[in-house]
Amino acid sequence: DKVIRLDNNRLSGELPAELSDIKDLVEVSLHGPENQFVGPMPQAICDVVSLTVFSLDCSATLDCSCTAACQCLGDYTPPDADDAADNTNADDQDKDVTMTVEEDSGVMSVLESISGEAVERDSSSAFKAARWIVLSDQLKRAEDDPRLVQRYCLATLFYSTGVHRFLNDDDECTWNGVICDENTLMVVGINLQGQNLEGAIPAEIGYLRYLKSLDLSDNKLGGIIPTSLGQTQIEEIVLSNNSLRSPFPETLYNKNSIQQIRIDRNLFTGSQPKWALMPNLTHISAFNNKFDGPLDPELGSLADLQVYLVSSNQISGTIPEEYTDLDNLEKFEVAENMLSGEIPSAFFGLPRLTSLSVANNNLSGKIGRQVRNMGSEWSKEGERKRKYVQLDNNNLEGRIPDDLGELEDLYLVSLHGNSFQGEMPEAICELEVASSGSSFALHKFTSDCDNVDCSCTEACQCL
Repeated sequence: DKVIRLDNNRLSGELPAELSDIKDLVEVSLHGPENQFVGPMPQAICDVVSLTVFSLDCSATLDCSCTAACQCLGDYTPPDADDAADNTNADDQDKDVTMTVEEDSGVMSVLESISGEAVERDSSSAFKAARWIVLSDQLKRAEDDPRLVQRYCLATLFYSTGVHRFLNDDDECTWNGVICDENTLMVVGINLQGQNLEGAIPAEIGYLRYLKSLDLSDNKLGGIIPTSLGQTQIEEIVLSNNSLRSPFPETLYNKNSIQQIRIDRNLFTGSQPKWALMPNLTHISAFNNKFDGPLDPELGSLADLQVYLVSSNQISGTIPEEYTDLDNLEKFEVAENMLSGEIPSAFFGLPRLTSLSVANNNLSGKIGRQVRNMGSEWSKEGERKRKYVQLDNNNLEGRIPDDLGELEDLYLVSLHGNSFQGEMPEAICELEVASSGSSFALHKFTSDCDNVDCSCTEACQCL
């Protein structure tokens, strides 16, 4: 498969028809406000059947809608195929809109009850979605059909994020990324991961009342998470790797349905959301943002929390003693922050903990002897889990306890960049290493060998 990505540069001129000569061409990305291509669109490119993506900042003179692979980005909205076939001019189209709106006043009243005056602003995604529903959509859901609302809200989402190419006359449950309940045919999930979405998440998404899962990760979305999301039955929010910003919607607080929130690799700032007000959370992923302030002691009340990932922020303060109550915690990763103080001794021995990553902070104190019990519950249940202990680049001191070598299925230990002293524990020296072929053997052990020489094990890396 051939891919050409020239987006977001300063290219100009006409598109060469010779692009169509490239065998197995599946993607052409030419969008970006500083690219200045001019039309017309070569028909030879329109006829390339292998194309799945052709992105462009369309204009009145250069419009890629002749191909089903077209993604018109920027502010231009290409005319609907039905309108183009009628060969009507702009004035005639406006008359048709007015006429159809009068004929479908009941439908428009429903749409206006959702989006308000936005359905009358020709630059809004609500207007474009309403226009598609009224003028182009051949399914023609009636005003009293409860599925009219979800069809419109999905259309608004697609227009708002630049993927209205997904719209068609088929049932919305068959649309790309849409998941419906098999019995009610109401939308319960949206998965548009990595679909090159741009723009913002529209407020209309909150009218998908039965929505449980939302995955818009790995796109180019900006703006905020709409407060209207709190009106849904949302359980999983996956918005990783976008450019979303604060504030986090308080309407999600006190929702018992929410289990997972993944907002890592965005642009959130300020204090972390009040996670403890979402009492059934099992998974929090908020690394690579700009959150600051202390860790919330109330987080320790989340009895079902399994994963807490907030590395690479600007979080300060200490690790609260209350976190030793997190008996179901499996991954605790707070590396690359500004944490200080000692790690609570009992925290090392949490019964289901498999990954402890606190590297690159200002933590002090010693490794708690309870570390031998870290993740011990897994073996009791007949499961094996690799254990990761990453404490490097802090202010930890003292001897490395023998208990660390007693930890079952120890896979990775990083202790360099601290002030440990003394001999390497014999129990660690005698651990089976990964070169033996076991997937649960010790893979790597890093140390400042001038202070503690780890060369007794083949897994040693002196740093």
